[in-house]
Amino acid sequence: MVDGRLSVPQDAASVEIARCREAGRFTCLAHRLRAITGASGYNIYEWAADHWFGQHLFLGENDTVTDLADGFVGGAIGGVFLGVWAMP
Repeated sequence: MVDGRLSVPQDAASVEIARCREAGRFTCLAHRLRAITGASGYNIYEWAADHWFGQHLFLGENDTVTDLADGFVGGAIGGVFLGVWAMP
């Protein structure tokens, strides 16, 4: 019995290219998330060092915003480079 659907098998090369693209996207996203988490964690460390140990690492809100923006931009740039590198 024929159900009317046409099944066309994909060649191995197109399947492998699709997997590599997906790996590149995942690598890009994972790197960006690690960079953002690292930037946020460093700002929490600055606050804790100032609050609990009397250090003077926290310079103000502009410093915090700049640190976070650097983490976001650096994560995006590094993620793009890693994503391109992971693709064939």
